[in-house]
Amino acid sequence: MQEAAFSSPMARDGFCFCLLRRRGLSWVSQLAVVSLACACASDARLGNTPKSVPGAEAAGICGWQPSHMSPLFHGEPPQIRSKGRDVPYHPEFISVFANLSSRHPQLPPHVTTTVQLVAPASAPQGACSGPFRIYLTRYRRAAASPPKEVLAGVPVMIMIPGSFSHWHSGGHSRKIIELLAAQVGDFYVVGLDGTLSQSFLRHSCSAIPWDAKSLAEDLYQRLETWLMDLGIQLAQTALVGVSGGGAIGAHMLGYATRQAEPMFQQGALLISPVLNSDFTFATIDAKVEQIPHQRVLEDPMYLRNLIVPLAQRLIWRGAFGIDPVDLIQTFRRSPQEFTERFYNQFIYVHLKEVLEAVKLKQLHPRLGFRKVFQQVAPQLAGRAEPLKAFQQAHDLAHSLRAITTKTWLHFPLDDPLLSDYHFKDSVIRQLFAQVAHHPHLCLYTPPYGAHIGAFIDPQLPELLAAVFKFTRKTSSVSHDGL
Repeated sequence: MQEAAFSSPMARDGFCFCLLRRRGLSWVSQLAVVSLACACASDARLGNTPKSVPGAEAAGICGWQPSHMSPLFHGEPPQIRSKGRDVPYHPEFISVFANLSSRHPQLPPHVTTTVQLVAPASAPQGACSGPFRIYLTRYRRAAASPPKEVLAGVPVMIMIPGSFSHWHSGGHSRKIIELLAAQVGDFYVVGLDGTLSQSFLRHSCSAIPWDAKSLAEDLYQRLETWLMDLGIQLAQTALVGVSGGGAIGAHMLGYATRQAEPMFQQGALLISPVLNSDFTFATIDAKVEQIPHQRVLEDPMYLRNLIVPLAQRLIWRGAFGIDPVDLIQTFRRSPQEFTERFYNQFIYVHLKEVLEAVKLKQLHPRLGFRKVFQQVAPQLAGRAEPLKAFQQAHDLAHSLRAITTKTWLHFPLDDPLLSDYHFKDSVIRQLFAQVAHHPHLCLYTPPYGAHIGAFIDPQLPELLAAVFKFTRKTSSVSHDGL
């Protein structure tokens, strides 16, 4: 069982840890004040004193407000306990901890069918013109049996996982499914591999899918055609997007508004979406460049090898059977080395696999994400201005402004991979300002939560109940943690 408590250190490891409480304010108003305090404290360190913080007004941060739910990771760094031990709050560590601790859900009876989605004839040829392999699963309270046909009215959850995730081993999607099963009778899940995973790239792509917006619209069209052929009403669909999949999901939500019968009318949840890919790539590249050369191992098991001496049963890329206590001990033994290996895996595991999957082995992953994605990939796709084309393809402001379905966007401000919120000229602050007071978008920006930390928050079941129309609206949903 996971236990959550709160403490109030004002700073740790250079991150903005702020606490400000006001009596008599709603939690939305408290959140606005806390976000404003964090931004001002950060700007003070940078020598800036902003006249105002975009989107920080107390009223209108959420165009709609869950009536029964208290905020996630609000106000202070959460104190999490696992098997009787305190879990250290460090953004990189929490990001790994949340990933690995989501791998053991209790799933209801289910039947999965693999489907190949071909591109519509009218679709333009892109980097990923091959068939998209998706997984249709029906979850039932009763014993599972293959349904002869899709039942009318059964909700369909479409899940877009993190960029490097593999569907059959991805813990985030399974955690959502476990929690939904406690609130819904029969439901369907449509999932796929991450759009930068080796399995997706080798099966569907001839080049790196650097154009996130075009890929999202392509995926939407394939899903729309297939669901209609099955007789599923598009109005009974919902969406979950995580990390890189959250960016794809945001573009899909924007594209849906231009359709006669849009999908995702049951609600949408975007957890730690990549809102500023240029910053994310630059952060990873810079962190790896800062690692002393003698400690940079071009080893696909670089992070795993740090943990194995304490947890022989841990396989990093599958991560089944991990004891969180071992992970905690590993981090406390060498937090700097743990953090170095956390960033190193993105270059020498994930980027290396991307280059191998699209047959660009002549390129070394030490080039880094920015050079590969912003220059090499668009040039290979025939664009004259690769950097400009890349940035335009990843601009989410237009897609987010267009959303017409109830959407919760969960974006912790201390996300070590995604958040430039505390930096001068923050792109993400500008983005938040453009979508402030949106009538359908709840932009939730707690000071803490790291990357995908929402998956270890005990109030996640209440969030699902608040966002999705087909769930039972109750504040007493049970949740078992680690």
